[in-house]
Amino acid sequence: MRAHAELVGESRVFICQPVTDTVLYLNIRLGRNDTGLTSWLRRIGLKPGQATRTAHGDYLARGHLSGARVVLTAHAHSYR
Repeated sequence: MRAHAELVGESRVFICQPVTDTVLYLNIRLGRNDTGLTSWLRRIGLKPGQATRTAHGDYLARGHLSGARVVLTAHAHSYR
């Protein structure tokens, strides 16, 4: 899967797991004050503000990258 190959080596990625041939489960760590969230959302074809924030301060989003559907969980810096 091309999307997996693009993302697996990224420094903020700690889980990059293909679920099927077209679905990729991705967990990333955000910087302080949630830095990096906007660029990750853009990368999967979303606009800022299109992620859902959980009670723990993490963000959930679904988008697309290189023909694969991406399920993104962005973990807040303070919740590690």
